[in-house]
Amino acid sequence: MYLVEFIIKKIRNLKRKNKAVYNPVQEEEINSDCEGHVYLPIDSTKEILACKNCGHIIKSPKA
Repeated sequence: MYLVEFIIKKIRNLKRKNKAVYNPVQEEEINSDCEGHVYLPIDSTKEILACKNCGHIIKSPKA
């Protein structure tokens, strides 16, 4: 039984390590590819905006 639990624990740890981690430096590099951001609301409350060219998401400055 201990061997099965050990194997399951190792598999779960591998899955957790492979998840993407937020990296603001990498996001800036992606966003620098977009020459001109054109933000449009993506929800009915108009609190969240997304660039139609690159998909960069921000909160509305009015909110």
